[in-house]
Amino acid sequence: MNKNKMEEKKESLEMSVLGSNGDTKYSWNVKNWNECCLAKETFDRFRSEGYAAFRMESDENKGEILHQFDPFVGTILFVPPLCGG
Repeated sequence: MNKNKMEEKKESLEMSVLGSNGDTKYSWNVKNWNECCLAKETFDRFRSEGYAAFRMESDENKGEILHQFDPFVGTILFVPPLCGG
């Protein structure tokens, strides 16, 4: 991980997963390699289950769809797959 990039961002970041019983939050510290690895596994699991991941940082990229995990992206919002009728 790029040390300069780590220092520019918040240390503790989170994912919020929307579900039928509300949302579930997962957080990690970018300075903790094990937490980053676990966060990536969680990201990959929800993506493989069909959830869409969105970047929720308040900048020009807010709402951008994420296809790969980036531990520095800020808050990530997962939306469950929608079923059409």
